[in-house]
Amino acid sequence: ARNLGIERSKGEYITFIDSDDWVDSEYLEVLYRALIEEQADIAISTYKQFNMDDNCYYVHSYQRGYDRKVFTNKELIASLSSLEQYDSTYVFVSCKLVSRELLKYNYFNCSTGYGEDMEFWYKLYLTSRKIVYENKDTYIYRTNNDDSRHFEEEKIRGYIQQRLNFIAIIAARGMNIRTHVDNCIKYLYFLERKLLDEEVQFAEMLMWVREIIFLLEGE
Repeated sequence: ARNLGIERSKGEYITFIDSDDWVDSEYLEVLYRALIEEQADIAISTYKQFNMDDNCYYVHSYQRGYDRKVFTNKELIASLSSLEQYDSTYVFVSCKLVSRELLKYNYFNCSTGYGEDMEFWYKLYLTSRKIVYENKDTYIYRTNNDDSRHFEEEKIRGYIQQRLNFIAIIAARGMNIRTHVDNCIKYLYFLERKLLDEEVQFAEMLMWVREIIFLLEGE
């Protein structure tokens, strides 16, 4: 559906809003102003969560010490692995406005199943010139408590595979991958501990995770 939307779009800029979510009235204005003022290819803002079970808003806020930050593509890619540890905004499908020119050769990988959001934005960051981050939560992401109760093996596999693909691509481009590899290993160890607490049905995935750790550590 997203790829069809990209193909049928006629405007200069594109944003994505999931059907379960909604946005503040200034959502597009905030992103558009930042993108135009900084002459960027991609504008990013942050979000707040609305929990359907308790009808409460949860502010997704990290005090960065700035209201706006401009990155070149290399600067963002170098910082991405550390930024993602506390802020999923950068790989979340929404909260962004992107120049349609950047989407001529970049599409969502429908064959991925899971992790396509991450892969999509990684590709756009690699092919952009400049990205601007606006520290305003104008997007409302709807959640419920069930979202965190179920261990989704396919989703986790997709997430890991897309991260490994990204590391391979930036390595092929001659970029430094050390922090990306280190943070991937850190996540895999966290996942290993979680899998050990789960039922026997995840034994095969546990073996796969340990194999990747072994290969990435090179020992």
